[in-house]
Order: sequence, then structure tokens, then C-alpha cells
Amino acid sequence: MDLYRLAYLLDDLVAEFVEIDGRLFVDTKGKGEAALRERIASHASPREAQSWMNIVLIEQFIDEVVGDDWSFSDPSAHRILSIYEAAWTHQIKARYPMAAFKIQRAIDEEAGDFGLRLVQE
Repeated sequence: MDLYRLAYLLDDLVAEFVEIDGRLFVDTKGKGEAALRERIASHASPREAQSWMNIVLIEQFIDEVVGDDWSFSDPSAHRILSIYEAAWTHQIKARYPMAAFKIQRAIDEEAGDFGLRLVQE
């Protein structure tokens, strides 16, 4: 893996969070508020949009770093999720100290999904 690819894959670790109409959205790859608003409009509600748009998967990152010979139950893989959770929590609390949010693990072995989801009630 080259440095460009590594930087691209780590971009979500230090994600940009944007508040739109009282809800936080992960701006993956820096698409900007206008692009986020367009995507939000394609959902039934901002809450539904947040639920789907704020899923960030990292299995591709793990595959590229260590190969595809790892397990969803591997403690090291869960440690990586913990690092992402801590980074996101610190970033959100620093920028939006009054925001109430949860960071949930999004793990679906059948679909091959392994990552996080930012949600607000």
C-alpha cells in the first residue's frame, strides 16, 4: 500500500462532522455541506438519513493493511474500532460540546461490513 492510499483510508479516523438542522453527519471524504444536504433530501427524514449516511466501514482498510485473513471476532479488529470511537468522540465533543450522540458498532459478517455508525436520538 502506498502513502496516498493509507492517507485516504485513514481519512475517516479524523472525520469531518457537520451539523445540519440539529443533526450531526459524517462528511466522508470532504464532500461538503451542499452534497450532504442533497443526500439527506433523498431520505424520508433527516433521522433516517443520519442512520444510513453515518455508517463508516473500515474492513477495506484492515484488508489492505493486513490482508483478508482476519476475523470479525479478532480482538485487534475491535481495538481498531475502539480507536475510531475514541477519536470521533473527542472530535465531536470538542466541536459540538452540547451534542447528544452515540457511536455504535456496525458489524455484519454475512455482508462483510465492519465499522461504526454515528446516531442521535
